[in-house]
Amino acid sequence: MPRSVTYIFVQAAFVLSAGSYAGAEITVESWRVITGIVDTQSSDDPSEFAVFEDNVVNPFQDSHEVLLGQSRTSASYDFTWTADTANFHIDTTHFLMELDGRTITEGRITVHPAVDSIIAFDAFFDFSWPSAAIGGSILGFSIFDIAMDEPISSNSDSGGNFDLGAPFGTLALDGSALLLGGRDYLIGYSARIDHFTPTPPGTHGDGTGNIHFTITPVPEPATASLLIAGLLLSRRRRRGCP
Repeated sequence: MPRSVTYIFVQAAFVLSAGSYAGAEITVESWRVITGIVDTQSSDDPSEFAVFEDNVVNPFQDSHEVLLGQSRTSASYDFTWTADTANFHIDTTHFLMELDGRTITEGRITVHPAVDSIIAFDAFFDFSWPSAAIGGSILGFSIFDIAMDEPISSNSDSGGNFDLGAPFGTLALDGSALLLGGRDYLIGYSARIDHFTPTPPGTHGDGTGNIHFTITPVPEPATASLLIAGLLLSRRRRRGCP
């Protein structure tokens, strides 16, 4: 089952870019989206990453792929926004062949809704590898209120045989949160596989999934009051308020 975490992941190299898209009630301020591979046992070229950043465009439909040794990752993106509505979709595939290391697809996107809005998200990630290899997989999604300097939603799901689970399975997340108009929010996602021992020669591990989230205005008028009350109550309970 998904479980809350304080942060999905910490990556010091993530520095927000200063881009924006004008002329819409919802603004995408910046993004940094990546896919990559890290070989923890190699001293020569131990990692390879592909990055999109510093170029906020609407719509954004693109993809990139990384190769390291016999392993590879890829990610494709479909981002669109207009008026006060936005849609973000990420597809990713991971292939780990005799890799002692990790594959990663993750991102940080900063958005600024002009009106009170609802962000709804869902994600899944299928993973599998031979039982002779020991590894784990994690799927995460977080929403951070930049002005308040606090997470308003942070969820993850994990699996694998590093903790005596199965070397295959499906991770899944879904949920929603309230975004107040006029504030900046940092949205983070991550799909990752770690292999602590490589797959045997001639075998490989796989991961396939997607992350999807939408931002839409809070319904008006009566429905909005009920929805906002429920979301605010949920936030107060998470923060330990009476």
